[in-house]
Amino acid sequence: MTNMLNLVRRTCHFTKNQNQKRVLYLTLVRSQLEHCSVVWRPTQETLLGKFEAVQKRAVKWILSEQYQSYLPEIYIDKLHKLDLLPIREKCLYTDLSLFHKIIHNNICISLPQYLRLVTHEEIKHGLRRTHLDPLCFKHELGVCKQVFNNSFFPRTYMAWNRLPLEIKWIEKYDSFKIKLKQHLWVTLMDKPA
Repeated sequence: MTNMLNLVRRTCHFTKNQNQKRVLYLTLVRSQLEHCSVVWRPTQETLLGKFEAVQKRAVKWILSEQYQSYLPEIYIDKLHKLDLLPIREKCLYTDLSLFHKIIHNNICISLPQYLRLVTHEEIKHGLRRTHLDPLCFKHELGVCKQVFNNSFFPRTYMAWNRLPLEIKWIEKYDSFKIKLKQHLWVTLMDKPA
């Protein structure tokens, strides 16, 4: 990603238009990260930090602020104005979008046998004192759960369970993506620095 960003910056030095720079970044640089990210998604903080550092350099290039230093809250604000989710949230967005397609049978992937919706009894009794709703999932992995924690279904069903119910109820994929992105931005902007 770093090499591609450097190449884009060198070869496209003539453009001053922020929208053009943004499209170049998304098409030539970030698309490398997003390709099949549900399979190989980075989970280690150091790797996520490296990818975010590349995106920060890209944001500075897009905004023609290469010599500026951004505080975390300023950086998030700049990302929001450019409509670029931070890398961690972009990966989460991609995971949850695919999960939505799977549970609504819009794709030829089905849920694994170890995942199931919680029962009314579990909701009624508040399984392990957690907040449950009718669209929460539960795993049946047992002791193997730790081994598979970072694979797609275990990490995504837990993120799905944390979503507000009004977002999970949305069946139309395009509407779901819009509301999910809004929710991720609201969550990001409300985080203390």
